[in-house]
Amino acid sequence: MNKILKSGKFKVFCLGLLFVFALLTLSACGDPKHTHSYIENWEVEKAATIFEDGILSRTCTDENCPDQNKGKETKPITALGKTNEVYDAFSDYADNLEKLENGVRLGQTVDSSDNSMYGAAINFALSYGDTDKIYELENGTTTISFTLDLTSFEENDYTVFSMSFRQNPDYVYVTENMFGILKTANGYTIAQINNTTFGNGDRDLILASSNKVEIEDADNILTFGYKLNFNSAATDFTDQLETKLVVNGEEKITFTMNYNPANTEAGISRIDGIGTLWNVTSNKDTAVFSNLVKE
Repeated sequence: MNKILKSGKFKVFCLGLLFVFALLTLSACGDPKHTHSYIENWEVEKAATIFEDGILSRTCTDENCPDQNKGKETKPITALGKTNEVYDAFSDYADNLEKLENGVRLGQTVDSSDNSMYGAAINFALSYGDTDKIYELENGTTTISFTLDLTSFEENDYTVFSMSFRQNPDYVYVTENMFGILKTANGYTIAQINNTTFGNGDRDLILASSNKVEIEDADNILTFGYKLNFNSAATDFTDQLETKLVVNGEEKITFTMNYNPANTEAGISRIDGIGTLWNVTSNKDTAVFSNLVKE
């Protein structure tokens, strides 16, 4: 064995293996002496959506670049919901919004004919690049959350939000989960409500709700999440979907599901996905919305 190890043939064999390994390394990684050249502008390889990050990429501009991947570099585009670009997702009743550095100020529209007030809505179908398409839910649990800066709210100020659920193929409304937020002396009353007056009557609806909680919050910045447990195999939406309201990371309210008698008569009883997230109304136009995410 020692004679073989000391032989010239074995040395040649080892040198040959090293040479092949070096060639394979250069083929995979490119010439280590080559310096990649890039232009300043990155190209959008995949556009960001409300919930999903996009991708920017660039490659070496040297025509003789030996790298198989042309020195490709990538970096993420932050999902729109996590930036103030979520402003563009508010597609309905959005005339009085204001894009801020840290989010979107939720302005209100006042109807002069009856003094009703209503806010803007996010159409989740924009994630598909379409305005009349449902954001389809996956089986299992999905949480869609957002943050509200309510530091401008004083006692008895309120705001209301709703998430609607719809049916394909015609974007048909099935039901919605609505909740109100009322500033109190010590924090907030948060309640499921099943209707709206588009005005100060909503304060009374919040207080009269039998499905409400009281919370304390020192900094007046709250995170709300719709925790959706979805089962597409069920035939009726009351069995398809269980929705809980999560406040600052804790489950606080389990929504009761409401029937629309007209839909029931028409045989509309199945949910396919989410239609909108709507800031239904508020007596203040100073709440700041940010960090819309899906988990």
